[in-house]
Amino acid sequence: MDEAFHWLHTSFEQRDGLLVYLRVGPVFDCLRSDQRFSELLGRMGFREGLVLPVEHCPV
Repeated sequence: MDEAFHWLHTSFEQRDGLLVYLRVGPVFDCLRSDQRFSELLGRMGFREGLVLPVEHCPV
């Protein structure tokens, strides 16, 4: 899990546009319970409480 956060922080520093999927991408579900995930979302300017699984997002 530490390696995953290493790469997420690297992607953040490089302003990787794919990070917009952090809030909804099911691939990130296993990381959501980690405090570092919430901290990263905060650094990105996302408000807490808006992390939704894809199936709950309107199309």
